Amino acid sequence: MAKKYKIREEVSADGMSRFYVMSKEGWFGFWGYEEKWSNTIRKYSLEDAQTEIELLKKKDADCLRYKQGSKIVKVKYHE
Repeated sequence: MAKKYKIREEVSADGMSRFYVMSKEGWFGFWGYEEKWSNTIRKYSLEDAQTEIELLKKKDADCLRYKQGSKIVKVKYHE
């Protein structure tokens, strides 16, 4: 099952917006902050956050393709 992503926007009293990338896996997973190098991914514009999600989706697809390529799909025994 692929990860799902969403963007959380926080607006402070002075009008400054911060966008956080969140993700979850599976139907029953919980939404949590996406982290990179043990730091929560925080962006200062919606466009930057959307770009980050696209990069994460591409990385997830590459990892899934690698995992699928390494699965055993057929076994033969030779004597």
